[in-house]
Amino acid sequence: MYSAVLMFLCAILSFNLSAQSNDKDSVIRYDVDFKFENGFYPTFEQVKQNAPVSPARLVSKHSPEEFNFYENVFSEDKIAFFDNLGTVVELEKSSIWGYADKGVLYINYDDDFNRIPIFGQISHFLATVTVEYAVTPYDPMLSSQFQQPGTTNTATKEELRQFLLDYKSGKVYPFTHKNVQALLIDDNELYQEFTNLSTRKQKKEMFLFVRRYNEKHPVYFPKSNNK
Repeated sequence: MYSAVLMFLCAILSFNLSAQSNDKDSVIRYDVDFKFENGFYPTFEQVKQNAPVSPARLVSKHSPEEFNFYENVFSEDKIAFFDNLGTVVELEKSSIWGYADKGVLYINYDDDFNRIPIFGQISHFLATVTVEYAVTPYDPMLSSQFQQPGTTNTATKEELRQFLLDYKSGKVYPFTHKNVQALLIDDNELYQEFTNLSTRKQKKEMFLFVRRYNEKHPVYFPKSNNK
């Protein structure tokens, strides 16, 4: 009886080890040498699978051989492509999550595509955004003491700002110490260490903690899709 139970437990252990080995064989860990599959990523879930829409399936006057192929395609408001069933799908440019070119990932933010140079569980990128601000009209015929109070207009300007992409949710946040702190919360060690810092030091070491978090919590992709 004892030997039968022992053999059963050994079989279970062997199966579990085999399954773990197969899991490791089927995925690849993201590192700086990782290349995303070139193509269009309508959703963030397709990014997680490294499974874009191939440029060859695009219905367009533009050729994948063009030097600025993706820029040319996205100069139009919509893109169309054949899905897996051979049906033509048309999507608004604004609804496309992003694309990968030469293995580098670009995210669609504020109607523009921006390279993601730091990718991981917490990714970092720069984007130019349109900012609205208040201006007070000035009448040179009146001295400042006679300017009418409460009369303001608005104007816009473009600013380069930093953002974070949360891999778990796919949401984008401004790069602030408060948002870094919130994204660290599921790693109690890093979260407490960051929380115990002064605000000034938190702002100074944001990048460091993002990097440390990514090193502790790597991203994995299906190996079969990474050719």
